[in-house]
Amino acid sequence: MFEGEPLDPGHPIVKAPHTVLTPHAAYWSEESGIELRTRTCQAAVDVLRGVRPKDCLNPQVLQQAYR
Repeated sequence: MFEGEPLDPGHPIVKAPHTVLTPHAAYWSEESGIELRTRTCQAAVDVLRGVRPKDCLNPQVLQQAYR
């Protein structure tokens, strides 16, 4: 990801050797889409049940929300 997208064609990284640039959605496949939706729904269910979601990166926010 870049600060501004799309990346300006004149940006120095575009000409950097041994560099591959891909669009933001380069990860996309049918399987990744299914996994993304499944994990998102499971996280929402976990939060509603008062359980920390598996992939929660900032648990301090949940501690504040559950008070």
